[in-house]
Amino acid sequence: MAMQIANYLAKKQNSLNNIVLRAQKLRALERLFLARIDPSLKNHIRLADVSGGNAVFLVDSPARASQLHYNSLHLLEILKSIPATRDIVKIRFKTGYWQKEPVPETTPPKPAGAATKKFSQQRQRLRAVLSQKQ
Repeated sequence: MAMQIANYLAKKQNSLNNIVLRAQKLRALERLFLARIDPSLKNHIRLADVSGGNAVFLVDSPARASQLHYNSLHLLEILKSIPATRDIVKIRFKTGYWQKEPVPETTPPKPAGAATKKFSQQRQRLRAVLSQKQ
């Protein structure tokens, strides 16, 4: 059974392989698109589909979808500047949720206060006592 699955996955024409390739292409197009738009929008929009001259974007709120709808001509120009999406003639926005990539922490952690240091020292002493009893 495992060998049959491996053989199926190894074929280039299987449907799972097609899905993975399509997802990789959409992700690459999305990266190109996000590199060209206003940085304040990058965390609020995802490219969901590109097919038949249409581009569908997933947006995190209805208010943001309205804002982007008013700027759709500008976004269409940006899409047309990418060679793989030059045939796009219509943009649609859908409100939805996606797992957003975590934002890296920009502020360093605060140094431990006196109470935390005292607690850590007591914990170390307790561990030392317990390790001696064993």
